[in-house]
Amino acid sequence: MSEEEIEKLTDERLRTEEFKRKQEKENKQFENKKVDEDEEEDDDEAEEKVQMSTYSMLVALQQEQIESRVVSMQSQIKLLDQMEKDMEAIDKELDPFQSQLLSVAEKLGIDEAQVEERKVEILSSLIDEIKTEFKDLTKK
Repeated sequence: MSEEEIEKLTDERLRTEEFKRKQEKENKQFENKKVDEDEEEDDDEAEEKVQMSTYSMLVALQQEQIESRVVSMQSQIKLLDQMEKDMEAIDKELDPFQSQLLSVAEKLGIDEAQVEERKVEILSSLIDEIKTEFKDLTKK
């Protein structure tokens, strides 16, 4: 072999080795890029899970608040129903004495409208007391 042929072969061999190194370098870069993308994808998935978890917790808290309001409203409705029944019971208890009350009121010069007005005042004050007690109970 002549020197030129040896030189050509050497050059060719060097180019081949350089090409192989470039290929290996590109392969490593590709693998690193793929690993980075996989890690980024995993991070995105983890972030989504955290967001979903946070969302789920917020929904649960809202649901709990709604349920507590509903229970509170149900308690208020029950209390109002009970108050209505109590008022009816008071009216029934007062009915037998109504005629006596009116006759005594007539003797004292008080007409039926004034008696009714006084009854409304008494019942209003009772209702206000009950409302105050209810507000105190609901604050606890």
